[in-house]
Amino acid sequence: MTKKSKIIVAIASVMIVVMVIAGLYIKSEMTKRTIAAEIAGQTEIVKGEMNKLEKAESHEEKIVLFSNLKVLFEKYSKTEKPQDKVIKLYEKEISKVKAQFVSGYDEAIKANTISEINAETTKEDLTNKKNALVENLASIGEDKEAVLTEAEYKKYETETQVLVASYDAKLEEIRLAEEKAAKEKAERELAEAKKKEEEARIAKAAEAKKVAQNNANKPINSNNPQANKAPSSSNSNSPSANKGQAPAATSKPSGGRRLVQTTWSTDKDGNKIPGTEVYHYDNGDKYDTSDGTTYNLNNR
Repeated sequence: MTKKSKIIVAIASVMIVVMVIAGLYIKSEMTKRTIAAEIAGQTEIVKGEMNKLEKAESHEEKIVLFSNLKVLFEKYSKTEKPQDKVIKLYEKEISKVKAQFVSGYDEAIKANTISEINAETTKEDLTNKKNALVENLASIGEDKEAVLTEAEYKKYETETQVLVASYDAKLEEIRLAEEKAAKEKAERELAEAKKKEEEARIAKAAEAKKVAQNNANKPINSNNPQANKAPSSSNSNSPSANKGQAPAATSKPSGGRRLVQTTWSTDKDGNKIPGTEVYHYDNGDKYDTSDGTTYNLNNR
């Protein structure tokens, strides 16, 4: 090979190398631009989803949007060459939203946890906090598929069940105490009512006896138009006026007459009805305490 040929070959080799290098450089630049565009595009997608989440007003809407974000992440992660920068962006934003949900669950539990249940703890407070805990766990259960792992959900479930069980135990204790107090109150009220009833009965009987004794010591007034009054039908003929009898009195005669017998009406149980006594005297006089009259059947 001549010197000139060698020079031509060398020049051609250099040109080929330069072309290869240039080609590789161009390809590399194009790849970088493609990757940059991919990253930029995915970043805009993630930002758009996060903006929607921030503007969402209801919890339910946020859960739906969060689920959509996770679906987009899963779809992108399965592409041929997912970019680490995009993967990290998805993971960061998903963790951020999840933390917000978890914070809400934790705050609800904390707000409805009674650190020390004692005598000052009211039934209303226990019931309200118990219901709030049950509702919170139900909400967590609905969110579980989108937000939590099974292990994370079980943790919340166990914590809630322990708290609810302690509240139920205290509520049962309060219920039994209220039942006992109500029973004791009813018994006291019944005893007090019976006591007052008995006191009233004794007072009425004492008053009737006093009136009868006062009238028994008075002489008969023959001018009294009531003197010859016959016994009222309510004391002699009424089927409810079952007369009881007392033995003849041994008191001394008063006004020329002697009390020989006392009768009275009884109720359906055979108990003496106070204020229905009739005093019988040996001269035929009868004094009816029910209406304060004195009569003599012999004068009819």
